[in-house]
Amino acid sequence: MNRSALVTFSLATAVAVMTLGYANPSFANKPDDDGMHNHGGDGKSKNDTSDCQIDFSVTFDTNKLIRGDRGGSVPYPDPADSKDKSGGGTGAGPGFRFDTNGKGPLESARDTRFLVIKPEPSVPGHGGIDHLSGADFRFHLPIGGLDLCSLDATASDDTNASGEVPMTLGFVDDGGTEWMLLYDCIFHDTNPIIEANASGEQVASRERVTVKRNAGAAGGWSRGNTWTITGTKACLISRNNYATATPVLEIKNLDADFIMTIEAQ
Repeated sequence: MNRSALVTFSLATAVAVMTLGYANPSFANKPDDDGMHNHGGDGKSKNDTSDCQIDFSVTFDTNKLIRGDRGGSVPYPDPADSKDKSGGGTGAGPGFRFDTNGKGPLESARDTRFLVIKPEPSVPGHGGIDHLSGADFRFHLPIGGLDLCSLDATASDDTNASGEVPMTLGFVDDGGTEWMLLYDCIFHDTNPIIEANASGEQVASRERVTVKRNAGAAGGWSRGNTWTITGTKACLISRNNYATATPVLEIKNLDADFIMTIEAQ
């Protein structure tokens, strides 16, 4: 929402965050001094693709339609701000979630962090100005998610260094309406909301996000490893329609680009 509305706005009656097949974020224990996670007591490394649980910080490219607040250069969470409760983490395997406030509701009067969200064309109720909102990014797990630890930054041809996956972004407009951006236009199951039309043309954006590993080998992770997640076009649906299983899109092809870099903590 805009800056003037942020002072008083509260979504005390906001729709509860849906699970709908998503993994709940799992905020793992901190790594040992060598940066590797270990199971408690059994001596087995937690640093493997079967249990890829990672806490991470997040930064956004400042030149995109979806970008960070505070000038874009301050990571989520802000290490200098003890009140910054934004957080990100993975569940075991393909799970992923980044939440600007680190809790269920999209935003409240107590939130300290937001995203600047300005997709084109404008979201209804969004207005023509930079829009600040709480936000919730997740991999779309019904189609399989993506295991960050399976990617290999050392691959010579990049074949195993990157992957593609549907993703969702929940946010709120100035009037309190909750929206979902669907990268790949995927609904609750593995099918797109709108198939190709009679002429074979795609009538809804089918562009997944691309996840690229920048450091680290497949099979594990260490503190400081980074991944870049890039999105371009998305479909827009109201969160209420998404919650009630009514696949009615507001906008089928929406410019909503972002570049998110996550760093293992």
